Amino acid sequence: MSREVFLALADSFLWEERSENPLGYRKAFCGEYVNSIEDIPLKELENAFVVVEPYEHVGVWPFDNKGVRASENIAWLIDQIFGLKTYVIPAWKMGIRDLRTFSMMTKISLGVIFEGGESSVYNPHSFSQRFSRKEATTLLVNMMMTNTGFLSICFSHQVTAYAHSSLLRQAVDSMLVSEDENFIDLAKEINHIGNSMKVIKEYGVVADTWDDDTFAVARNEKLSCGKRMLYPHVSQSHEHIPDCILPSYDAIAAEFSTTIDKLLINSTARVQSFHADEVAEEAIMFFCWAYSSIHNTVNKHKTNVATNPHLSFLLNLPIGVEITSSTKDDKDKHVICEAASTAIYWERQTAQTTQFHPELDETLFTASEGWSPGWQEMKSNESIRLLVCLLKDMIIPDERA
Repeated sequence: MSREVFLALADSFLWEERSENPLGYRKAFCGEYVNSIEDIPLKELENAFVVVEPYEHVGVWPFDNKGVRASENIAWLIDQIFGLKTYVIPAWKMGIRDLRTFSMMTKISLGVIFEGGESSVYNPHSFSQRFSRKEATTLLVNMMMTNTGFLSICFSHQVTAYAHSSLLRQAVDSMLVSEDENFIDLAKEINHIGNSMKVIKEYGVVADTWDDDTFAVARNEKLSCGKRMLYPHVSQSHEHIPDCILPSYDAIAAEFSTTIDKLLINSTARVQSFHADEVAEEAIMFFCWAYSSIHNTVNKHKTNVATNPHLSFLLNLPIGVEITSSTKDDKDKHVICEAASTAIYWERQTAQTTQFHPELDETLFTASEGWSPGWQEMKSNESIRLLVCLLKDMIIPDERA
């Protein structure tokens, strides 16, 4: 299937209100499990999505303590709406054979989706033994360095935030040994600001610097479970955030636009929330400032960067990262999760992450358990429509605002 056909089917699903399924009725398909991406024939990979399971399940169904395999629903929806195949890689069980090869091969596919899990990013012992925190972080760093569009959901949304720290530390270390005063000075500034960045929640300070394990992700003030309404994220200055951060963050937010940005201008979306940890607003804003600062400096000294072995990889760094939505308590409108979704930007690509599960509804049923919404039910479901928009963004990233 060409990308043009995919986009035509996506637009038909999203905008033709009473259209019938153009692909007709087909038997449900919940994805094909493979041990490694290298096991997928290249011709088949070109017309398929890849889902990575970092953990055995995304959480336990409260009625029978059975783990929820949400990847089944993604595969089912991709099959029913687009007639496309989804390959599911159980990294929690088999690991990823070659992290660099995986990140390069996913560029051949239509898109890669990292699913949720029950681990806590700040606790490395909670990860699967076959897919450690270091491996999960390295894989997402590799994905970002290949400018590959991807979608990270829930736990993987949190691992992606943690990966920003790892990637920027690599950038700072390289700049410090580059023998280029412009980048040495910038590295020192990033370190200085990062070492003064606190993350503060209602229950207290959870991180004093960007070196703390709980800087990017920590325990949320409140467990979030059930349907939540998405709202546009509103950036605000805080006494503990350095003055240089907010203007840079707001500039990136104004320059780029995503599906979620556009959706929340005139509409709303109610999505399934299912988490106790959250990505820190302060961390995303700091990462954005650091990426933007590096990008601006690189643009001023591109020739030097391209010819310096310590700096050349900076050309592949993201330009910035933005929080695209927040969730609030339905009763008192108090913010429950500031960073409910984020977007990572390059010149010609966008990756997105969501704390919520657009592939689940309040039943938490999966396709193998009989979850099979009808065509019109899917078309009117806010969460499923949002998932289709996110998949569409992977095929052709949204243009700048």
